[in-house]
Amino acid sequence: MKHEEHILQKWFCQLLYYKLILQKKGFFFAIPNGEIRGKDRLHSIITGKRLKDEGVKAGVADLCILLKNQTIFIEMKTEKGKQTIYQKEFEAIVKSYGHQYYVLHSIKECEEFLKNVLKIDI
Repeated sequence: MKHEEHILQKWFCQLLYYKLILQKKGFFFAIPNGEIRGKDRLHSIITGKRLKDEGVKAGVADLCILLKNQTIFIEMKTEKGKQTIYQKEFEAIVKSYGHQYYVLHSIKECEEFLKNVLKIDI
């Protein structure tokens, strides 16, 4: 994950923790799918194969939010960040099953998501 994305996601997760979990309004978790898999090429290939065998899928969103009768997936991006083809495919799958998917690029978009989608004041 790029450094800017990490900072944005960390900030967003802190808000979700205080506004969802502590207030018992919902639950969220990260899906750590995109980190470097090893210290060298061989280790990376071995680790990647093991993770794929365990069900890791390319393109899966960064976060999952669970609310009563509602599942929301969030992809975090920098202001200039774009979804990969795999992320777009995952978005289509999520929506085809009737769940929600959002790409958030900034603190402003995160705040709007909290206010308009989760109905949470910050």
